[in-house]
Amino acid sequence: MAQVGDNHSFLLPPFDSEEENPFFEGTPSGEMRGPLGYINVPSVIGAASQDAYITGAHTMIAGLESQACGWIIDLRENFGGTTPTMIYALLPLLPEGDLYGSVYPSGTESWFGRQGDMLVYTSDDMTTPLALDVDVPFPSIENPDAPIAVLVGPRTMSAAEWTTIALSGRDNTRSFG
Repeated sequence: MAQVGDNHSFLLPPFDSEEENPFFEGTPSGEMRGPLGYINVPSVIGAASQDAYITGAHTMIAGLESQACGWIIDLRENFGGTTPTMIYALLPLLPEGDLYGSVYPSGTESWFGRQGDMLVYTSDDMTTPLALDVDVPFPSIENPDAPIAVLVGPRTMSAAEWTTIALSGRDNTRSFG
């Protein structure tokens, strides 16, 4: 890959669990910082990490939501990974409808979006729910219009950039970095 100048892709060694995954940096973590809920969103790669990542994020959002009058989403150290997992982890804070997508030279469009508590993929006028199993109920958000600050930096890459795009389409959201 290096010989053809691909600076994005790499070979991922086989692994069976989060403990063996060299690219699993843990689940999103959070805390109250004054009146704001702070969420650190780490990179995530691989299906073995998906359930723990989403469950951890939803549990943490549900625990902070009643105290938070706004949110800080920290993607500064997030080098990317599995975009749908990362987006679904933050889905309770995202609006209904299209979140991010692509328009191809042929004019074909594909979009990822939120429909209720589901992340969906739409292409060629066909919408498919993405089956992401989690062990906790989908958190309800009392103030879905609470402001969000998205922190990005030089290490914010790939899936973290898609996550930034998804958040940027939301009202009351600004990015910094």
